[in-house]
Amino acid sequence: LANLPYSMTTTRLLHKAVYWATNQEEAVFNWYSSNPQVEVAAYKKAGYVAVFNNSDSNQKTKVWRSRERFIEIDLQPEELLWRRFEEFN
Repeated sequence: LANLPYSMTTTRLLHKAVYWATNQEEAVFNWYSSNPQVEVAAYKKAGYVAVFNNSDSNQKTKVWRSRERFIEIDLQPEELLWRRFEEFN
């Protein structure tokens, strides 16, 4: 791992490896973006999810609340969107 160059893709690989190593592969889908260029942060007490495009180009992603529940989102470069939890039901 020490020789891996930093990128959004290698960060995603490390993220998944941690879940795999702890036998929690399903937990990776808790507030997860299918696109490594897009970050997701869930604010559970407030009932909102922040979805941020970390790139300088348009991005399309699926944002997963769980393995069964997700929404598809299109983002402009460096766009931040807020979504309510209810949108994932």
